[in-house]
Amino acid sequence: MTTTSLSSAANPQTPGRQNDRRRAAGVGLALIAVAAMAAGWWWNFQRPENSFRRGRRALLARDGRTVARESRRLLRTAGYEPQGYLLAGLWLLQDGHPAEALHQLQHAALAPATALEAFTAAAESYYRLGHYVESIKAARSALAADEGALDARRWLAAAYYDLGATALAAEELKRISQAASGDSRPERLLGLICKDNERFEEAIEHYRESLRREPQPADQTEVVLELVTSLVKLSRFREALDALRDCDPAPALLALAGECEQSLGRTDVALLRFGEALELDPQCVPGRLQRGTLFLTEGRLDEAAADFEAALKRAPHDSRIHYQLSQTYTRLGRGDEAALHLRLMQENQVVEVEFADLNRLAARNADDAELRFRIGSLALRLDKPELARMWFRSVLALDSNHAQARAALTAAEVSEFDR
Repeated sequence: MTTTSLSSAANPQTPGRQNDRRRAAGVGLALIAVAAMAAGWWWNFQRPENSFRRGRRALLARDGRTVARESRRLLRTAGYEPQGYLLAGLWLLQDGHPAEALHQLQHAALAPATALEAFTAAAESYYRLGHYVESIKAARSALAADEGALDARRWLAAAYYDLGATALAAEELKRISQAASGDSRPERLLGLICKDNERFEEAIEHYRESLRREPQPADQTEVVLELVTSLVKLSRFREALDALRDCDPAPALLALAGECEQSLGRTDVALLRFGEALELDPQCVPGRLQRGTLFLTEGRLDEAAADFEAALKRAPHDSRIHYQLSQTYTRLGRGDEAALHLRLMQENQVVEVEFADLNRLAARNADDAELRFRIGSLALRLDKPELARMWFRSVLALDSNHAQARAALTAAEVSEFDR
């Protein structure tokens, strides 16, 4: 015991003190590790690459505050200013401010790292502002950087289409359709272009492919309507009825179904379909026109006249209605009125032919404002206000100072609001 006591007294490092020192050393090491981790985390957080990633995630989450913070951080970081401008521009575009977005995107477009995305976003911004020519230029700049930039090609096709340069739009839509095999929209637009040019066989192929790709429910009815219209134009009535079988009832679709049933000799079913269409929409022009035609065929002249007159109130420049009224009034012994409507039919047919001819001329011509103004004016005469507005907007996209187009666009918008 004496030896142990002497030994303990001679060695001040008792077990208790040793443990205290070990604990202190451990705590120190832990604090150093935490500090190192914190420093590493802070350094990693501050890295501009991570700041850019956080900004992108915030864009997806529609978190404008975070996007703005990361954009400012990047703008203060040498060499990463373009990424800061890009984030700011993308947010402004997403938030519904395309004009302000362009001020940011023009800076981002100067750097190779951000040029592709900046030009694509600029193409969208110009398109949303109705500046289709500038949208085309920006989209082409994006495609010059990367031929596979699908979003840029989409804006290029959309701008061509809204300018009425449908042949140029079709070239881009075919490329988009091939690259995006699950996207129904390019095939639908290709179908519409073919249908408007009376290439119904091609239109049917495109519409069927669009439906195979399962369009959004909001678009499906329109695609079916356009498909069935094309089938009816080729007298493929049974195919048209098959296409209509699983569709929700809509006035225009029911009127087409009635036309098919009538052409197949099932007049009772046809009358039922026309009645259903007009019950849903008493102003449905196709329903009135087709039912009136059936009444005329059956010798029910007063009923035919009533339907044609109702249709004429909605579409006063439709040559088909004037022709049917002239036939009906002739058989009713109302010769003067028959002659009047025959003359109006002929006058409106001249306008319809000119309208079709000018559309074909504009299809490959993307920069003739006066041609587009003429087409828009003819569209108004043919009771096509939606088309008229599209053509007048295309005029203003080419010539923002075109006073006649601006006045006509305003008048068309007011007229459509009052309908």
